[in-house]
Amino acid sequence: MNIAAIQKVSFIDYPNKISSVLFCPFCNLRCPYCHNPELVFFKGNYISENEIFAFLEKRKDKIDAVVITGGEPTMQEDLPEFIKKVKNKGFLVKLDTNGHFPNTLEKVVDTVDTIALDLKATCEKYKDLNGDCTKLKQSLNILKNFKGNLIIRTTMYPPLTSDEDLKKMEEIIPKDLKYERRFNEYRDIVTLEKYLKT
Repeated sequence: MNIAAIQKVSFIDYPNKISSVLFCPFCNLRCPYCHNPELVFFKGNYISENEIFAFLEKRKDKIDAVVITGGEPTMQEDLPEFIKKVKNKGFLVKLDTNGHFPNTLEKVVDTVDTIALDLKATCEKYKDLNGDCTKLKQSLNILKNFKGNLIIRTTMYPPLTSDEDLKKMEEIIPKDLKYERRFNEYRDIVTLEKYLKT
């Protein structure tokens, strides 16, 4: 499992829990507002699994959960096995995903405790992000069987989130899916859009 970076302590990434956050390299999407652009085209060194688990072992009494985010974690085929290892250490696990790798998602849906899926655009506009709405819909259907806490998030980025866009995006979500809906504020700081211009 490739891990690009770690945030040792977070009070906001896992609902009501103290967590450590693991950042996976690379992403298939090209969202202009992405605030982790250095991960999209990652060129650094990985943190070994041995280092990760040695760190988690020391933090057993201090953190409750591990958040696996990115980049896009479900691009990695060994994600299911890695999550099992984390769970075996006694931690809750939250997975952040863009929902574009349904085959991997299906393998972890019975293991993780919380999933945050980012719904970024309408099906028409996903094409501009290098996205595939068919795969996203497959993932949403898989999540009908998820027994944990499901959060569907949208970043309010004006070119993608007009009132009309938001209405169309809600239609993507299956009517019988149980989830919590969240909207994140767009932050015009270090973004992929700016990163690519430097």
